[in-house]
Amino acid sequence: MVSDALKSIFGIVKLMGFAAFLLGGGNQSAARADLDRSAVRKEAGRKKCERSDPDQLCLALKYSVYKNRAGQPVVSMAEAIENVREIDRVWSQCKVEFEIESFDPVDPIRDELNFRPSDTGELDVIRRRLEDPDHLLLVTTGTWNRAGSLGGSGANAWTAMPGENLYGAILEKPVGRFGNIIAHELGHYLNLDHVNDAQSLMNPIIYDHSTYLSPFQCQSARWAIRNYWQKMVRN
Repeated sequence: MVSDALKSIFGIVKLMGFAAFLLGGGNQSAARADLDRSAVRKEAGRKKCERSDPDQLCLALKYSVYKNRAGQPVVSMAEAIENVREIDRVWSQCKVEFEIESFDPVDPIRDELNFRPSDTGELDVIRRRLEDPDHLLLVTTGTWNRAGSLGGSGANAWTAMPGENLYGAILEKPVGRFGNIIAHELGHYLNLDHVNDAQSLMNPIIYDHSTYLSPFQCQSARWAIRNYWQKMVRN
């Protein structure tokens, strides 16, 4: 059973020829090599959160990605930026966009986290270690260990919705490079539930054409931003 405050999705995802089953929905030490906002903007080749449209809402992200044994992030900064571009294309219909203010490569060994989480309880441990009161949190871990409770559901992503004490969307590596999936998880972050419409971003099964957000969903998401995530707004 999943609580009302924790939403998930289950189905077959087909994006760019990739198919996967998915169920989605401590502040860090000063030594962490976070990339600051200007570095991310330079990589992206553009500035964000400085639009003149007064109705545009731009939210700051802390984009955390685990590093593998070779010290390489499972999602590169360039891939994260491309993910956010895809997310912005979907959320533009609500005049909502996102900016990576912190790209955060995580050393799971140093932070006493499993590279391959196996139990749902570990997700709150991750949120607690990586939470940031001024940013929406996205975390991509290694591929999950299916021997534990995470494997029982076939989950690839879980997002804590408003009302929980710990927030954050956590995805495993196999779905860490698919913007539609992350856009869906951010929908849960913005208090959107599932709808039975294959064209909708919030459909329980995500396809490459599952991108539509209704005017009511946009209104609800913008309400959630103003009432839950005002600290994350940057314009």
